[in-house]
Amino acid sequence: MHLCTVLKNDVRFSFANLLEHSVPPEILSETFSHLIDGDSRNVILPSHVCSLWRETALQDTSLWTYIRLGDKNEYKRIALAFLKTCIARARGRLLSISVKPHNQYVSPNAYIFAIYESLMIQNDGKWESFSLTTTKITDCVLLFAFLARESAPTVKTLSATCLDRKNDYPIDGLLPQKLLGLQALPILQHLTLDFSHQFRQAKASVFWDRLTSLKVTSKMRSAKYLSILRLCVNLESCSISPETRDDRDALKGSYEPVHLAKLKKLEIFSYWVPSLVAVQLVCPALEEAIIQFEVRYHEEAELASFFKKCAATLQVLKVPGSFCRVEKWARPLENLQELTVTGGYDWDDVNSDHGATMPFREF
Repeated sequence: MHLCTVLKNDVRFSFANLLEHSVPPEILSETFSHLIDGDSRNVILPSHVCSLWRETALQDTSLWTYIRLGDKNEYKRIALAFLKTCIARARGRLLSISVKPHNQYVSPNAYIFAIYESLMIQNDGKWESFSLTTTKITDCVLLFAFLARESAPTVKTLSATCLDRKNDYPIDGLLPQKLLGLQALPILQHLTLDFSHQFRQAKASVFWDRLTSLKVTSKMRSAKYLSILRLCVNLESCSISPETRDDRDALKGSYEPVHLAKLKKLEIFSYWVPSLVAVQLVCPALEEAIIQFEVRYHEEAELASFFKKCAATLQVLKVPGSFCRVEKWARPLENLQELTVTGGYDWDDVNSDHGATMPFREF
């Protein structure tokens, strides 16, 4: 790791000639791997130090599999040249691609078109993960449209994030056949749909039963989220942000319980108490729960009951301070090891910045 530190500070290190004769290529390759930090650009400069370093970098195809685009300003020709260089030097290895909206010269949709042409039309390379962060939901729609059009049998991780949270209108009408179209990803395991816009036709959009990790922040009602989770029988980690305003009325309806037998981590972020989700979920293996809401009107009984159902396995818990006012809610949690309380203990003070993490003690 000392060599790695030297390289990070100055790859023109004066001992380069010595290293050329004394450091085995496999050690150099391992050192280069620590420089990557999710971006194969970080190995370009070391590859120009000497002939041995360049040959080592070019021979190790794994060093060229991390393609990060749009995280800084650069001209389009340079960005696309980097994309093509990585695809060529990876020589068929599975790629991890990240697109961000921070390049004022190239928009995310231009990157998506370039990636689509290189990886799908020309079939120059294969990818196992794709992460898109943008300010326009239409860029996410473009990505879904391309994925629906061409098969991507090697993709295990997909993330689509829209930073614009002002709109939540349904995007189904913008999508091909009004579906997300992710059935072209047969081995998809990790899915993030981090945008406020709704999507209605969910059932036929994704192989939900193959997912092990899911994050959805769409402004959909709790009942809609439950209809999706009911299909996700193999989830191990789940993060959702349901619209919970109507949960109290929805409790009067009739719903089948949602069994997530493998779920170990659950995150729920909402404005009102997530009563309906708490009542319907059955999570016999749950170890960590993060539940955050902003407004309470003495509606936490369902949530306390949910924690009680998970008492045998629940070890880590994070809740708003206002929830801790519920009398004796923590008594059944005999295996809880860590409790984090955020905000104040009054319902109108839950947005305060202070909070505390502590070993669990009875309230």
